[in-house]
Amino acid sequence: MKKPYIYLILFLTGLFSCKSQRSQEVDEMIKKIDQKVEFNYKTKNNIRFDDLIIRLPYIESSEIEKLATIINEKKIEKELFSSFYSNFSVDEIKLLFQQTQLNNTNRNPFLSSEEKNNHVVISESLMTKRKEIYKEIYEKDSDRFNRFKKEFFLLEAKNYEIAKQKETKNTTKNILKYQQVNRPDGFYEVIETNNSTTRTSPLKLVKKASLSFKYNYIQSAKVITTEYSGFNYVIEIVFNTPGAKRFYKLTKDNIGKPLAIVVNKEIISAPIVNEAIEGGKISISGNFTLEEAKSITSIITSKI
Repeated sequence: MKKPYIYLILFLTGLFSCKSQRSQEVDEMIKKIDQKVEFNYKTKNNIRFDDLIIRLPYIESSEIEKLATIINEKKIEKELFSSFYSNFSVDEIKLLFQQTQLNNTNRNPFLSSEEKNNHVVISESLMTKRKEIYKEIYEKDSDRFNRFKKEFFLLEAKNYEIAKQKETKNTTKNILKYQQVNRPDGFYEVIETNNSTTRTSPLKLVKKASLSFKYNYIQSAKVITTEYSGFNYVIEIVFNTPGAKRFYKLTKDNIGKPLAIVVNKEIISAPIVNEAIEGGKISISGNFTLEEAKSITSIITSKI
């Protein structure tokens, strides 16, 4: 005869097995109930450890690992699932998922009214509880992301100070070494040499700037950073109406070619033009430190 505690172990083993199977079946539903949650997984939680190491070369890997754990997909998923399983039954989760699927179906303009399902019955109390849970989730997500940004910028400042201390007469403080050119500030068309436009190969520029900074073409310039730029410092330039028109023509005439940006007799960036740029606003990226970005922006705004 089997002892009672053996039956208990067998029962608990089966219970946990069923729970795991249930969770695996429902987890994907939970992530798809709200489109904002899906979007967050594809943006904020897609920060790679290797990218942080490249961006912070003088910071100890242990500090970067600690930073990376603030926004961790598995950790965030665990919190999300915990919120749902502790506040909703599996049947309620499935019902909310069905409603999401129904809403997506009803938005399809190619389906006839007969092909669309028109109702999923959800109680008012369930909808109220759903709103409360998502409000809590969004607040936690926002707090987490703001904490990540704060810690990142502290490490960015520390990284800059270490780099500055390592600076000698034979090195520059810039991680990137810009090509020196004897040209006034502005945007220049590039004469390709040996069909190479990489930063490791010198670029040959036309003699005259296609859009010079010394004329009144620029309305403003400032340093910005966003999650979409990988937290690099970016220089945003806004042209006035005449400047926007000239820049549009410049990019239209140089699609598929590099366009060199010269500041203080250095090529700070030479991106390939993929399409004609309208709207009069551009962002210049170049793995700048904060001090470099501020210095470049100061030079540009001094011409306004």
